[in-house]
Amino acid sequence: MLGIYSLILIVIDSTRGLALAADTPKGGIGGIFKLPELVVHTNSSYLLRQFQTHLECRISGQPLGDWPNVTLERLLWMKDGTPVAELHNNDITVNEPAAGSEPATTPVLRIVHATHQSEGDYQCSAILRNIVVKPDQTVDSRLVSAPLKLRRARITKFERYESQPIVRVKQGQVARLACFGLPDVIPGPPEVSFEKHGHEGVLLGRTGNERFIATPSGLQIALTQPSDAGRYFCVVRNVFTNQTRRAPRPVVLVVEPTALSDYRASQSTYHGHRNFSRRAGHYFDNFDIPLTTTPPAPLPTPRIVYPEAVNYSEPIELHVVTGQTAILECVIWEAKIMWNNPSFTMPAVSLTDDRARIRQIWGNLRIKQVTAEDSGDYVCHGLAWPTTLLTAQDLTARLLESTHPRVTYRLIVHAPTSVRLMLAQQVQDKSWQLSCYAHNLRYEIPMVYVNGLPLIDAMEEMGVPPQTNFYTNPINVTLRANNPLSGSIQCISRPAMDEAEVYGFELERGRAMNLYVDDRLNKRIAPLPKKTTEKNLEVTPTEVQKSVQTVHTTETPLTKPQKIEEEDIDRKSKGVLGLMPEKDSKAPIEIIQKYFEILQPMAFVAGDQSVRIQWSIQPSDHPLLTRLLNFAVEMKRKEKGAIRKDEEFNEDEENVEENPDEWVVKDHVQPHVRALTVRRLVPNSEYQFRITANFNDRTNATSQPTSWLIIDAAAPMLPLAPQV
Repeated sequence: MLGIYSLILIVIDSTRGLALAADTPKGGIGGIFKLPELVVHTNSSYLLRQFQTHLECRISGQPLGDWPNVTLERLLWMKDGTPVAELHNNDITVNEPAAGSEPATTPVLRIVHATHQSEGDYQCSAILRNIVVKPDQTVDSRLVSAPLKLRRARITKFERYESQPIVRVKQGQVARLACFGLPDVIPGPPEVSFEKHGHEGVLLGRTGNERFIATPSGLQIALTQPSDAGRYFCVVRNVFTNQTRRAPRPVVLVVEPTALSDYRASQSTYHGHRNFSRRAGHYFDNFDIPLTTTPPAPLPTPRIVYPEAVNYSEPIELHVVTGQTAILECVIWEAKIMWNNPSFTMPAVSLTDDRARIRQIWGNLRIKQVTAEDSGDYVCHGLAWPTTLLTAQDLTARLLESTHPRVTYRLIVHAPTSVRLMLAQQVQDKSWQLSCYAHNLRYEIPMVYVNGLPLIDAMEEMGVPPQTNFYTNPINVTLRANNPLSGSIQCISRPAMDEAEVYGFELERGRAMNLYVDDRLNKRIAPLPKKTTEKNLEVTPTEVQKSVQTVHTTETPLTKPQKIEEEDIDRKSKGVLGLMPEKDSKAPIEIIQKYFEILQPMAFVAGDQSVRIQWSIQPSDHPLLTRLLNFAVEMKRKEKGAIRKDEEFNEDEENVEENPDEWVVKDHVQPHVRALTVRRLVPNSEYQFRITANFNDRTNATSQPTSWLIIDAAAPMLPLAPQV
């Protein structure tokens, strides 16, 4: 119990399952139970032109899971939120089970032709019967599956372009051949290679020769030679369908003689009195070489060839999928290319080890088996020559200079989505606080369903006033229904494909987390009737007592119930309270003042050194809310494993007082906000949070602090590799 209120809390996570206390029964907590998940199964992840796609609505884990006896009834198929029966699309049909089939057989949705109208998000909705929530209790509930996004697998023709692309490079430079008119390939990324005229059948970029590097949009040829000149045709292959397209027109490569050897010769003659040793920064005199007074050729200026951007000060976004290989292209002529991150804390990258997960190939950065921890900014620096005589400290100083050209990539790693559903009930007013958070989504918002209906429709049926705070991630809603809340509550994420043109395992479907609320949870003994006064005082008659101690009130928002004698109340206060004085009445009066209270916040680690905090207030309709300015989220930090004061002196815990100077205000939120995500916390640390309500009369109310949360150190973004 927190004050005179109690809080019933349950958390469910798609990756960790139901978060229950150690002594909680397996069936659920206080009338809240976990429900099975509906999943749309398909025989093909993409729509094919001459292949029928079958969709089946199943219960996750059947028949060997936790729900072996659950059956589906009144199945409904939806496409983009609209029932399929209302679409009038002949390419999409529903085959009902044949007569005499098994009872568990459900209708199958068939997509006959892969057309543009057939693409979209598919969901199924059904009533689940005989869901065992307790050994002696079964329930029925309507659930909705997470969406499955289906797109046509295809490879279009090359787009037409008028001019003949010609690429001119000097001998020894890196030539980049772009694949002009690149066709649209689903699923991507496509496999790109080039064929040289006269050498048909040899796919450059796929032969293992590191001089030819194939990228998703072109080909790089390092250390170009006169023999590399010629005409190159781009070849694109759809890996899923194994279809191949060849560019109708070639890219012409012209290799010009370079003056680099003359430049180096002039430098050697002009500086003949110095012979550079192999040790960086060391010289020894050599008087055998005749000196010349002719000044050397001017130092070449680095120039960015690729990527071609209008503003190099802004990061270039690159979307990849977990498990794939990312290639960050960087072609800068007349420069030594080095990679680092904006904070210059990136470990050394291998230049020769092809087995390394992260390697620099010529000027490009290749990352194999990309993970979510690889997300972030990577900077390609083009340092002007000469750089062979620079020490490590000199190279670091050169990287800090702002004069050399640089290209910044922002690597965005997409992963399958997951969800976290949280429910908290305020027993005093029987309202519910709902929070639905979707992981691995940057701007898309999750979906909430109540008893199979979208949240906005369910709120209208329950008579809940419309709110505007369920169009964000996470969705935070307070439900104050006229009738006790009962039935299923679902938190559903959208597919990661909704945010970018990315394709990969499980990116085409969302995830759902489902809870069932039993209406008997809200059935409580009705409290004694109380009279509410204009000053927010609740007056309840009490038994006759000989003496009752008087408790004086304070001016702070947090005030406690108090008892006073009837004779201590003057006529004016009696008039305000509406009391009718009687002749010989000596009955004491118990005056209970509604006090403003912030319940103990709930916090959990949300990943990426972030903590999600949620709180609530009691009562939810307190008059002080009209004078509330904001909520301050305060935190306290200590090193991981350090001994806290309350741990060191736990024998006299009541006498231990917190030092208010240790609390730091992290952020302020508006009065209607009840949740906040604190990001960029220090790894290997422990944090404690609390909420402070600030009022316009300079008073405040502070909640109890949360328990200590451990922020572990994230895995190193780039593994160590020997420096070459």
